[in-house]
Amino acid sequence: MASRSPFLAKAIRLGLIGTGATAIMSAVVGMIAAFQLIEPGDEQSLGITRNEVVGWYAILIVIGLLLAWLGFRRRA
Repeated sequence: MASRSPFLAKAIRLGLIGTGATAIMSAVVGMIAAFQLIEPGDEQSLGITRNEVVGWYAILIVIGLLLAWLGFRRRA
């Protein structure tokens, strides 16, 4: 197995952490926006509830946590 350069290993590690953190923050803002902006009339016209949207953002938070965990777990 070919060894990676230390710079590349650190870049991958920081990329995973940064991508995970960005996904988490985006999901939190999306959850807040869903509760603030989606009203009962909108739910009927869109055919989707705000709880479904929040569920999608919860999945995004889990993915972000997984990416950040992988980044912290990697050795530099």
